[in-house]
Amino acid sequence: DERLHPLAQHINQYHHNDESRHLAFGRELSKKLFEQWAPTWKPETVAGVQSYLANYMVSTWREYYNPAVYADAGLDNGYALYQKAWDAPVCRAHRQAVSKSCIDYFLENRMMTEAPAL
Repeated sequence: DERLHPLAQHINQYHHNDESRHLAFGRELSKKLFEQWAPTWKPETVAGVQSYLANYMVSTWREYYNPAVYADAGLDNGYALYQKAWDAPVCRAHRQAVSKSCIDYFLENRMMTEAPAL
């Protein structure tokens, strides 16, 4: 954002680059570990890891729809609003678009067998 002070721009760019390195490292490490160890696991363990990853993605996204936020904003029926926002087609499309590269990576590397219901 060019409206920010140049120092803030520099700090944000540095943070972005640092996070990008962490993500790239994490992707490669998870791939290598899964390739190394998954063949030694029981099928139930592999399925459990795959399920855990899918559930983790869903629960992480659900944090953005916290019903308490609606209540804190003075709106009634926070849980109903949370569910309405979660179910909204535009929100679903956004979650899927943002998560696509991560999900594709997990699917390509057999860390997931199907895309989670985002």
